Amino acid sequence: ETGYVLQWSKGSNFSTIDGSASPTANTTSAIAIELTDGTSYYFRLKATNGIAESSYATTTATTLALNSAPVATLDGDANIDEGDTYVLHLSATDADNDSITWSIDWGDNIISSTSGANTDVTHIFADGDADYVISAVATDGTGAASDPVSQTAHVQNVAPAVTISGTGDIYQDHLAEFTAIASDPALSADMLQYAWTVTKEGQSYELPPGTITDTNFFSFVPGDV
Repeated sequence: ETGYVLQWSKGSNFSTIDGSASPTANTTSAIAIELTDGTSYYFRLKATNGIAESSYATTTATTLALNSAPVATLDGDANIDEGDTYVLHLSATDADNDSITWSIDWGDNIISSTSGANTDVTHIFADGDADYVISAVATDGTGAASDPVSQTAHVQNVAPAVTISGTGDIYQDHLAEFTAIASDPALSADMLQYAWTVTKEGQSYELPPGTITDTNFFSFVPGDV
């Protein structure tokens, strides 16, 4: 029967045959299977018509090592106050020692990127009380991506800070005026509300009817001091 005999070996003398195939006469290609990645092989091919055989023609080839995707891990605090700087540690191992880039989804509609097999990235969560799922993917220099890794960060609400300025000494039947300056780590995400009260000698003081107490500006006329 007319056809070919293809053999491959890691040794040039073919003392050990690592594989073989028998392409038919009308075949212009053949598949060598079960080759080891990153290994040099010797190939030889002869033709037969069923009665006589040709001599072997030989060639060499080296198989490419298959790229391995990186394996990623991340680590960061489970709890943080809103407005504080959150530090996330990223670590990736890559069997091929390729360069690593990262894509980080912070879970608050913000995505950032960085590079390096072991690196820290920072982020500020503007508003709590909320849980944010942080996820990251490492990609190597050939474009192979790791499985996503994730963890949840609980961002705790922080009470606003306030300072008051205004009238130093209060006199009976004289207008007293005060202004509150308040700040909150969440900025515009938290709407600030005001509630003014007055105490006199440790006791709650009854404000005149109609006194406005729910804005950052406060004034009243004391009836007695």
